[in-house]
Amino acid sequence: MEEQAARIREDLKDIRAALGGKKAPFLSSLLARPRVVVTRGVETAATDIDGTIYINPEFWEKLDFAGKAYTASHEIFHAVLAHPWRAKAKLGEDLRLLTLFNIAADALVYHFLQDFLRCPPVESRVISPDLVSKWTGVPVDQLVKMSVEEVFDLLKKAKKENEQEGIDIIPGGGPNGALAQDGDPSLSRARSPDERRRLWADFTAQAYTVQRAVGGVPEGVQRLVNGLLKPKLDPRTLLKQAVREGLGKTVAQDWRKRSRRYPGLPGIKRFTVPKIWALIDASGSISGDDLKLELGTIYKFAGVAEVEAVSFDTEAYRFVRGKRPSEVISRIAKEIRGGGGTCIRKALEETLKRMRNKDVVGILSDGEIFDLGQDEVKQLLAQIAHRASVCFFALVTDRVLQIPGWRVIYLHPHNSS
Repeated sequence: MEEQAARIREDLKDIRAALGGKKAPFLSSLLARPRVVVTRGVETAATDIDGTIYINPEFWEKLDFAGKAYTASHEIFHAVLAHPWRAKAKLGEDLRLLTLFNIAADALVYHFLQDFLRCPPVESRVISPDLVSKWTGVPVDQLVKMSVEEVFDLLKKAKKENEQEGIDIIPGGGPNGALAQDGDPSLSRARSPDERRRLWADFTAQAYTVQRAVGGVPEGVQRLVNGLLKPKLDPRTLLKQAVREGLGKTVAQDWRKRSRRYPGLPGIKRFTVPKIWALIDASGSISGDDLKLELGTIYKFAGVAEVEAVSFDTEAYRFVRGKRPSEVISRIAKEIRGGGGTCIRKALEETLKRMRNKDVVGILSDGEIFDLGQDEVKQLLAQIAHRASVCFFALVTDRVLQIPGWRVIYLHPHNSS
């Protein structure tokens, strides 16, 4: 096994050299990061929750150079996209649907890789977005903008099962074996999978910088890196306070109130998740990175509830609906308008007209809002706070705001509360 590990070590060096320069420095940079373990404990190749890559030596030796480069790059995308970590989060301890999650993950990796590398003999064994589109009826151009969790849910709804051989994401630790690559030392020093996941986000941003320097950043990779600016904010903690009674899909028995139709039985309560209204500051003081951070926040909210977003500067622009995270990219981001001064009154007025009781309202801004202290704006903020179940300012700066009825959340990791 040690001899095989030594040969794979040399192969990986050759692959990084071949992909460097102007061909695919994004991949070359990332391939230097993971620990690589040679083991017969995986069928082909696989990636675990920490981003360690495992390679079966017999499988590897049957590949030509292009196949080896494609396989290593395929696994590196699983690490970059945190697919093992996300499988663990999505499936918990019940891994019976891991194969289905792996199919969703492979389809997205296939999409990202085709802008860098093609290897038909290996690609023929990997699930493609075209195949998932055929199974689910969702167009490819929509599928590739979705998260792996969204694609998994589509496959589950379509009742697709075990359409591929083998699983190459490991939502835990992988098997023992011989070390072919030490990997970045910061990964071994990290104390948790969450910390390693953040390191992989940093590695990806650095690789993107290298790729951008030589030009030709694929749209999918640009979208991927933009998504890494998502803040440490869990919308579920806000939504726990925002579930309202009304017409909805979730029904619970309530013995405190007897059924009118069947007196001997309990009454029922119906619950529905409220809509989230997102007011996006797109004024001239908002940088490109600030705007990405604001959109990243909305992306997270769209995973748990329907979002209505409006961008504003001195004007309030068009409200755009996002029913799922991918629509934050395909719809909301495309409708961002602004660049002028910052006055929020019109955006507040339109939101107050449209919102329902117990909805959630969030203002994403740097806090530099010219009319925030005006009596009319203060009254609008108070009216929205009275009607909403939760309302908050999500700030891209550390500016101190104190607005009665509104909480303040800092989006940058070092300011998160």
